[in-house]
Amino acid sequence: MNSVIKPFLDEHATRFELNPDDSQKFEHLVNYIALREYSSKTFDPAEASLGKGEVGLDGIGIFVNGILVSDSHGIESFFVDENGNKHVDISVSIIFTQAKTSEKFELNELSHFCTSVLDFIGDGKINETNERYIEFQKYINIF
Repeated sequence: MNSVIKPFLDEHATRFELNPDDSQKFEHLVNYIALREYSSKTFDPAEASLGKGEVGLDGIGIFVNGILVSDSHGIESFFVDENGNKHVDISVSIIFTQAKTSEKFELNELSHFCTSVLDFIGDGKINETNERYIEFQKYINIF
């Protein structure tokens, strides 16, 4: 781990009470840094984490009107009011993250990241353990 980054990582891990290994703590920190400017509310970066099973992506943050949406329950309320009318002023941001602690840059890792983003945007391909994101993506594409 880079000696400049390590103190920030340790402070972040203490703040969020993280106990996983350094790579998971680093992914959490990267998700926090990458997503915080899109959020109008406090959020837990773990809600955007995909875990160890995903290739090419470490996190996906889906923000609807500045709120990180962490499960598909209630997502309809962002798009449709109680009478079934579509809301017209909707802002949706989808942020993809990939965190690496290695000292060198690997082109194939960038390729995996780009392929994973394109797969998700194109046809919703993603590890089945993260099906909640597929539901978001399908619902957002309707509008």
